[in-house]
Amino acid sequence: WINISLLIDEQLCNKSSIDKEWGWLRGHLQIHSSNSNGNDKFSGGSNSSDDNGATPSTMTVTINDPSSPTQNGRAYTLSTKCNDGNRILMANSWWTNRPIDSNKELTNMLESSNEPPGDLVDLTHLHEPAIVHALQFRYERDEIYTNTGSILLALNPFKQLNGLYTQGMMELYWEEAGEKSVGNERDDAEGGKPPHVYDVAARAFGSMMRALEESRDGV
Repeated sequence: WINISLLIDEQLCNKSSIDKEWGWLRGHLQIHSSNSNGNDKFSGGSNSSDDNGATPSTMTVTINDPSSPTQNGRAYTLSTKCNDGNRILMANSWWTNRPIDSNKELTNMLESSNEPPGDLVDLTHLHEPAIVHALQFRYERDEIYTNTGSILLALNPFKQLNGLYTQGMMELYWEEAGEKSVGNERDDAEGGKPPHVYDVAARAFGSMMRALEESRDGV
């Protein structure tokens, strides 16, 4: 993930040429290093060094983001000092972790890739663009609920979602309401049940009933 402000501050592009409203672009990073003949070569990773152990001074950032037509496919050369962990961030493995040879390959891969996890705490790299991208990916597939630990995030779909609040959907979570409690959200994540407001209600009810039983039993 590359922050747009980095490209603007380095005077590599104008703000008017950016067609994305939020501040991040997806791309791939290649570090410039030199071989024993003094010729340039490329290596991946943020902490790469050349054959002599010296730290490279430049890197190439290639934008691979179909959602930004004006920037997609463009390559920028930056100082490695820009890779400070604030404006260039690691992508998550559910998206991609290898260089892409063409925009077509990237598009095909994104369309066939696995979905991000239903619980954001399962993201290997948890940062702003990873969270926004995961939520957007799920939202575009009408998956408006996403867990982040014990918190349920809900996005307004601005449309009717058939089947989301049916009796059958309610029973799916209600069957185990007596065994659930707040703080055990991992059970459904591992069992394959998607995040849902009914799950929150079932956990709350389960915790309440268990507390009443314990108080009656003098626990």
